[in-house]
Amino acid sequence: MPVFELTGDPSDAFADEAYRALASAPPVARTPRGDYLITGHPEAVSILRSPHAEPRFDYPTAGSRWNRLAERFFVFLDGSTHRRLRSAFDTDLTRSAMSGDDGRIDTISAAHVEDFRARVEAGETADIIKDFAVPCTVEILASILGIDAAAVTTVVNLAIRIRSTGDEDREFLDRVAVELQRTAETLLYTGRFAGSLPNRIAAACDGDRELIHSTIALLLLAGFETSANLFGNLALALMWDPQRTRVLVDGGPSLLPTAVEELLRLHSPAHVVARVAREPIAAGDVVLPAEARIAVFLRLCNMDPRVFARPRQMNLHRTPNPHLAFSHGRHYCLGASLARLEIAAMLRALLPLLTRLKIDSSKTPKWTEQALGRSLVALPVRLEPRSS
Repeated sequence: MPVFELTGDPSDAFADEAYRALASAPPVARTPRGDYLITGHPEAVSILRSPHAEPRFDYPTAGSRWNRLAERFFVFLDGSTHRRLRSAFDTDLTRSAMSGDDGRIDTISAAHVEDFRARVEAGETADIIKDFAVPCTVEILASILGIDAAAVTTVVNLAIRIRSTGDEDREFLDRVAVELQRTAETLLYTGRFAGSLPNRIAAACDGDRELIHSTIALLLLAGFETSANLFGNLALALMWDPQRTRVLVDGGPSLLPTAVEELLRLHSPAHVVARVAREPIAAGDVVLPAEARIAVFLRLCNMDPRVFARPRQMNLHRTPNPHLAFSHGRHYCLGASLARLEIAAMLRALLPLLTRLKIDSSKTPKWTEQALGRSLVALPVRLEPRSS
């Protein structure tokens, strides 16, 4: 069973620096200012399952328009409001994904691969993220939610600009907030959503207009952005060592589920989630006091040798694989089932071409500047000629 060492792979310097500082830390570490850093998998599970660990919103643009919009994303909410909002999207995101969405995701992925193939076969350098992953995941989301794909063009353009903008660019993020609010108004109040989704959102938000705007903004941003980012990370990991792609091709469709889970464990764009303890919480041998501020480093938890044998190797056959790429507990990613389905469909469609794609050696892989979600800015590739 082949496994692959990750030594020498391109890496995210920002994340690497943070993780080097935590290399010798215990699973639960207390900082000089009293915060708690969690790098152990079992300890993270205890915290993320605890009813006393609430989401914490820490954005550097306090008081800005962006802050007022983002602090009401339902990933930062808890209690009854959080439960109502998750329930509002259950049919559209979770159940449609679990049913396979009637083959639409495979059909959309295959069509976008053909467009991408035509581009690279014409001799152009193409970007796997911008020219394949983003348009593909946008169309999938639009199809599932019943939105004309053209209606989310504004959001796509904003998301692409956010990718290359630092968290501290307050002026830009304020402009993003305004555009997202306008887009939410347009989609909700001009009948651009199909079915009962607008009514369910309004009911879940109890008519709170600002919360409605925040909910739609998060749905549109995270609904395609996370999957597109994830696919870019995975494509780079596979292409860096062509033998990894070959193992997937030779393993056939039956290998895809375990391979996707291993790639998620190693390369998810979600690196950290923040919590605050409202009551004391036991995590391993440590009891975190009430009001403790907590940072759970999901990526480091996915490297815990107590849970994952040889965690710094890529084993596309790894099972079981209880990674925390989608977090855990009541804030487990609502779109996890859809993301898995998307990634598998996109890989399945692109694999025959992926064996011939080469990373543009003139470009150094660069990651986005956001602290919480680490993903590639771009992944330019070219097509290697067929051997005669």
